[in-house]
Parts: sequence; structure tokens; C-alpha cells
Amino acid sequence: MKKIDLSGISKLVNITNIIENVPIDNNKIPNCCGAYVITVKSGKVYVGTSKTVKSRIQQHKHPKDENLKREKMDKVSVYLTK
Repeated sequence: MKKIDLSGISKLVNITNIIENVPIDNNKIPNCCGAYVITVKSGKVYVGTSKTVKSRIQQHKHPKDENLKREKMDKVSVYLTK
């Protein structure tokens, strides 16, 4: 996955923590506010935001999730905010 340059926006949105390229089932993902980048097996990425990041990522695992078009998730990066 390409490294995302957040230098210009990190202060604007007050990023408090970054967790990059963790396996989708990793328990290190906290359930708080932030943005996330899901990488699927084909290499495509999906970007989203949520008040409860861990819960929202879990919702993407549902077979009928239209956002990922039933592609298998590989890794996720999380950008936590206040």
C-alpha cells in the first residue's frame, strides 16, 4: 500500500494516532472516531470515516456490503481523530 502523506491535513483534522497496514482481524483497532483505508486482495482501496471505526470495519465484512463489492479484505490503516 502506498504511504499516505498526511502532513498537510494532520493538524487540521487533529489526527491523534495512526495504525497502518494491520490485518483486518487485528484486535488493535480501537472503536473510536476516525478515518480508515481498507485494502482488498485485488489491491483496490476503500476509504471511509466513522465515529466507531472498529465497528464500521466489521460491518464491511458482511457479504452484502455494497462498498467492497464482495472483495476479500486484506489490510486496514486507521487514522484516529478527536
